[in-house]
Amino acid sequence: MIEATTTIDSSSNRIRHLPISPASPLVGARGVVYLLPELADCQPVKRSKEYLEETYIRIALIADDGDCPVAAKVTQAQYDGAVAAMVYNDTLSAPEMSAILSAQLAASQPTIPIIAVDSGYGETLRVEITTLLDEAWHSTGTQYRAIFASIYEDDDHAHLGAWE
Repeated sequence: MIEATTTIDSSSNRIRHLPISPASPLVGARGVVYLLPELADCQPVKRSKEYLEETYIRIALIADDGDCPVAAKVTQAQYDGAVAAMVYNDTLSAPEMSAILSAQLAASQPTIPIIAVDSGYGETLRVEITTLLDEAWHSTGTQYRAIFASIYEDDDHAHLGAWE
């Protein structure tokens, strides 16, 4: 059951695909948005085959909070099997984040699409996911709510243009 749908496209300047990252091979793919967990000693950890097989298609939400380099967090998302990542900072707009992230991630050559999102959108997603996790933790049922995202290309089919 879908409770609400919001489409965010690149024309709003709330999201910006990083040109140093690939376009998604999974256009229209739908994945669960998850909060990337804190990295112990800022070191990404490879996941077991069983972990990757037992989880949904995932899209990482990454906070550029200064705790660990964003490149390490993107690498962790890739190790987690995420099909894409959204990165936000508490104070920067998507175009500002895009410029900073492009410089920071150029050497690491991400293998998944990276989307810079503005601070308000990123923080809203973080709060919603945290609320849903708390709700699931206290639930005695077997059904849980989640936030899903779908990926769409822009008109020239070269970049990601929207998330839903």
